[in-house]
Amino acid sequence: MAKSQAWKDLEREVARRLGGERNLKRSLNWAVEDHDVSVKDFPWKVDCKYRTRPWRHHYYVKEIKVKYCKGDEVPVLVTRSKGEHGAYVTMTLSDFAGLITAFRAIRDELTGKNAGEQRQEDGQVGLV
Repeated sequence: MAKSQAWKDLEREVARRLGGERNLKRSLNWAVEDHDVSVKDFPWKVDCKYRTRPWRHHYYVKEIKVKYCKGDEVPVLVTRSKGEHGAYVTMTLSDFAGLITAFRAIRDELTGKNAGEQRQEDGQVGLV
């Protein structure tokens, strides 16, 4: 599979799992600098990166899973470089998608609506 096809497949998978949409204006015109995926009910700009060589932090997440996780437990890697404020969280896409699905279910239960109904009524996009 060509790298460009693999990258597009990654964008499609991310959009599907997060309930978002690919940013087609970017995929049709590479001169446009923009994010790859939008998730309408969250204020995120998702950028997908694909490479043929493994990412080093993927190894650490897999190592956490093998060493520390049992059953349904989810490996989460938190990293920070010297001199930085804040930290970064890394987890698998399937675990992240599960977290988002659970969040949406709780939100919908608390509001008595689903995100689609809320966007239609308010005419805006954002967290409910």
